[in-house]
Amino acid sequence: MTAEPSHHQPTASVRRILKEGTFNARDAGGYPVMDGKWLLEKRIYRSDALNALTPADLEGFARLGVRTVVDLRDARESDGAPDLIDPTAVRYERIPIFEDRLFERDFAKFPSLAALYQLIMDEHVHQLVRVMEILAEASEKPMLVHCTAGKDRTGLVVALLHATVGLTRERILEDYGASEKILGGRFEQRLRDLYRQIAVPPEILGDAPRHAPPSYLASMLEEMCSRGGSVREFLANKGFGASKQDQLVRNLTEQVTAQSAAV
Repeated sequence: MTAEPSHHQPTASVRRILKEGTFNARDAGGYPVMDGKWLLEKRIYRSDALNALTPADLEGFARLGVRTVVDLRDARESDGAPDLIDPTAVRYERIPIFEDRLFERDFAKFPSLAALYQLIMDEHVHQLVRVMEILAEASEKPMLVHCTAGKDRTGLVVALLHATVGLTRERILEDYGASEKILGGRFEQRLRDLYRQIAVPPEILGDAPRHAPPSYLASMLEEMCSRGGSVREFLANKGFGASKQDQLVRNLTEQVTAQSAAV
């Protein structure tokens, strides 16, 4: 057993990584787990796009020791803003949550953010399962998962990881909702510029591209529970079975001396 680590809020500056070239890159660990364990720090990172990393960021990335990067973006996004990390230096997996079909839609009738979340539930859950399998396989070493903004697709994947290892619903929603507090006007302008660059009307982003309401995630988690009994059971029914889930828990958590769920 180890002594209970210190807990940092999701928006804490000490969580931030790659600060010069990203807006929402941070440590997604360092949280108490309900059974008295602790989700390890410096093992699972979440981020927005890695296409603007500076030399200092690249040095920082090397120090993190990340061995697996999972890119959730569609090809149109990743081709228009390619990651600046060396894909030969890490296990690099591009698992597009929307299966490279997001931007085939009629931009005049582009779905709302809530509708995009429901689309994932209805048509792309198997992509979430594939990502979770990769994270379980790679969980002995530091990992990073990202999309373009690091809030929706990344937020959902991290929430599923958090639910699998046993974070409370309150902490899961808190970590997810931090994106809206961290992202700001400079991020919104960069995102609009990127969409113009890849020939996507930036108007589909609406008035607040950093919008990340926890209620949307809460609805998805509730739907998973209604379909499967719990998030873990839902994922197991979709192919992310108990052995893989246990592997994730075993590699990413440690026991502490105090019951930390009350922190």
